[in-house]
Amino acid sequence: MLIAGTQEAKKVYTYAMEFRRKVGFLTLCHHLFLTISFFCLQFGVSRDTITAHHSLEESETILSNSQNFKMGFFRPENSTKYYVGIMFNVPSMAVVWVANRDKGMDDSRGSMGISADGNLVVLDGEKRVVWSSSTSKSNISTSSPATANTTAQLLDTGNLVLKDSSSGSFLWESFGEISDTIVEGMKLGNGSSIGITRELRSWKSPWDPSLGIFSYCLRLQHQDIPEVIVVQNNSKIYWRTGLWNKQIFIGVVNMNSGYDYGTQIIKDDEGDITYDTFKSMKESTKLHYVLNSAGCLVEKHWDEEKSQWVLKSEQWVVKSEIGTSGQQCDLYDKCGPFGIYDPYASKSCSCLKGYRPKDEMEWGNGNWSSGCIRKAALQCHRNSSNEENNKKDGFLKLQRVKVPDLPHLVPSLDETCETDCLRDCACIAYSYYTGIGCMHWSQDLIDIQQFLTGGADLYIRLSYAELDQKRNKKVIIIVITLTIGSLAIASCLYFGLLKHRGKKSSKIMPREDASQVKLLDELPVFDFEIIAKATEHFHSGNKLGEGGFGSVYKVYVAFVSLVTIVEGCMYK
Repeated sequence: MLIAGTQEAKKVYTYAMEFRRKVGFLTLCHHLFLTISFFCLQFGVSRDTITAHHSLEESETILSNSQNFKMGFFRPENSTKYYVGIMFNVPSMAVVWVANRDKGMDDSRGSMGISADGNLVVLDGEKRVVWSSSTSKSNISTSSPATANTTAQLLDTGNLVLKDSSSGSFLWESFGEISDTIVEGMKLGNGSSIGITRELRSWKSPWDPSLGIFSYCLRLQHQDIPEVIVVQNNSKIYWRTGLWNKQIFIGVVNMNSGYDYGTQIIKDDEGDITYDTFKSMKESTKLHYVLNSAGCLVEKHWDEEKSQWVLKSEQWVVKSEIGTSGQQCDLYDKCGPFGIYDPYASKSCSCLKGYRPKDEMEWGNGNWSSGCIRKAALQCHRNSSNEENNKKDGFLKLQRVKVPDLPHLVPSLDETCETDCLRDCACIAYSYYTGIGCMHWSQDLIDIQQFLTGGADLYIRLSYAELDQKRNKKVIIIVITLTIGSLAIASCLYFGLLKHRGKKSSKIMPREDASQVKLLDELPVFDFEIIAKATEHFHSGNKLGEGGFGSVYKVYVAFVSLVTIVEGCMYK
């Protein structure tokens, strides 16, 4: 009985110790939970927020609630300087905004926090201010004489905002500051409101985020019709999109629909602020546009499968000089006044019809900046006989082109745009585009570009002499099937005669067979050089269409004859 009692006591003791151990473990878990909860409450708000009591230190980052964007310290490749910036939260760094871009720090011992006056500031390792949001003190409320009541938060859009904690109103936004990148939701415009930036500004180099020489901004002219331009050194236009027709920028190649790219031009309710913005059509796409240090606007999107940024070379952007394509930007006014730029031609610059190079030697050496001059004076500018003065000017149609810069919008309908230009001696070209209206040009025609698709129709004013030269040349077009049929019949006759002569070599050829051979001799034969010259070296402007045997061209000849040019039958 004594042994049984002892064993029972041991069991009770064992149960008691096990219970105490479990209670202790639960107590430990409880304390640990309280500790974690305390830290979460203390620092959890700093996941996307900076407060007066918690700043962003050198080794820390804050994340937007969606975790698409992060902010922290970074050092560009090939640089010894440190900066605070907002980046996409992906393995390959893509910075969209830099706070202290003009004043890099020598090491990463800096911090970003709320100053005593309520501004957001970046301090270096010596606690010196290298950047500030510079918000007016009058806009900041204070909870006490010594403490400003503001917080900074990184939003899901990538926009860093400084908020009044009492009212929740935004006092400052990174979207309103100068950057080299535009992301979804940013506003690029002419306003001075918070959240609207007036321009993008390139980095000085791929590893130096200080202000570069190129800026990208919205230009309002021609009755407030907007277009976007890239400016070099705050003075020289480097590239332009062409005017906005309420759907697309008409001077951007392959921009078929603004909706496809989410592009919008918006005026506020008062109408004194106009801005450009875009919205990605795919919610999961990390898409942004960067004005790089070469002055080229490039579109980048994140490829999840490849885990890298991909350049979109076929979109409505300037081609990258730094990308793998090796192509240069489509520069503004590359071919000078009255020149046209065709990136697909063997010679990228040529003079418009009716014009010739102003400096033949420079033009031959590939320097096209001087442009072209008119060959024959227009009717209003001729000093000759009355009979010659009565000869009217006309227009030459150019298709699929980027129309010249600096048009003058006139209140003419599509039907009267041409006649109104013809009545005006100063008008040297016109174009009509739905959504914009009738455009006239009276100054030098600059920055014309030939497109393969899209673009607009441009009508160039030429003198009667230039037009008469074209009228006096007979434009003859022969159907391919007729020519091929004729050649086939002639070939059959020729080889038939050869066969017949082989069988009857000892006999005299009949007179009728000799006459058939004579017919073959009468068919016109043209050298390839003549054909090439007649088609202006198979210029695309002379191409009429394509058939089963090749392309068909129109040719200019100085005599009345039947001529057919079939590209597929020529050895070029």
